[in-house]
Amino acid sequence: MKRFSADPQSLSHLLSSIHNRERALPDFQRDFVWDPKATQELLVSIALGYPAGSLLEVRNNGDLFAVREFEGAPALNGRRPTFLILDGQQRLTSLYQALYGVGEHRYYVRLQTLLETDDIEQAIYHLRASKADRRQYNSVLRQAKELVLPFATVFGRPGGFYEWLDEVIRERGETGERERELRTRLRSIYTKWIKTIEDYEFPVITLTEGTPVEAVCTIFETLNRTGVKLTVFELLTARFWTKDLNLRERWEGAYEADDVIGQFNVDPYYLLQAIALCTHRDAPTC
Repeated sequence: MKRFSADPQSLSHLLSSIHNRERALPDFQRDFVWDPKATQELLVSIALGYPAGSLLEVRNNGDLFAVREFEGAPALNGRRPTFLILDGQQRLTSLYQALYGVGEHRYYVRLQTLLETDDIEQAIYHLRASKADRRQYNSVLRQAKELVLPFATVFGRPGGFYEWLDEVIRERGETGERERELRTRLRSIYTKWIKTIEDYEFPVITLTEGTPVEAVCTIFETLNRTGVKLTVFELLTARFWTKDLNLRERWEGAYEADDVIGQFNVDPYYLLQAIALCTHRDAPTC
C-alpha cells in the first residue's frame, strides 16, 4: 500500500493555504524560532532559484492530532485544516510572516539597488516592525521616494505588484519617456526576482489519510533526529501522542501554575527526569 504522494507546489499556493487555514500544524510542534537574518537569507536563496528542501505533511482526518495555526496566521477558530505540516514549519512560518507582513519584522526589496547593480543579496533586507512604522515604510509615498518594495505588497494585498507600481509612478510624478522607461525596468525586476519567489516550488510529500498515528509520530521523530535537532522534550511530546497525553499542554499549564518554573527557567526535560526519578522505587532521595 502506497503511504505517500510527492508533488511540487508553488510558494504562493502554500502560503495562501496557510492564510486560508487549509494548512496548519500539529500542536506538538515546537514554536517558531528562526532569526530574521535566516529568513532574509532564505528569501535570497529562493529568489536565486536554489533548492530549499522539501516539505512533509499529512492529510488531516480530523482526529489525528490537536492542531494550531502557523504563528501570525489567522486563528483556526475550530476550522479543520486539510493538511498538517510535519517537516517545514520553520521555513513556511518565516516565509509567511515575511511575505504577508506579519510578525516582529518586515521584509523589503531595494529596487534602486537592482536598477543599479542587479545584486539581489544586497537588495533584500529587513527591519523590525516598530522601526519600519517609525520610518513610515508603510507609506507608498516613502516607498516611491526610495523605490523600496515591501514583500507584503506583492503577497498580502489585492492587485499585488502591478497595482503598487501604478501608485508609485503616480507618487513620483514620472511622465513621458521617463515613466515608460522606469515602468519597463521595474517590471523586468519583478519578473526576474519577485515573481521567481511567487512561483518557486517546494517538493511536497503528503502522507495518506490512512497513515496510523504511530507511524506519523515515528516519521516525525526520525526526521528530527536526522535533521535540525529538536529537544528531547519535543521528541517525547510527539511520542506521547500515541498515549493520548499532550505534554506540551501539560507543560504550559505547569508553567502558568508555578512561578518557580519561570523564575529559574526550568528545562521541561529536567522536570520529566525528576518525575521519573521520584516515581521509581530505587530513587530514595526523592
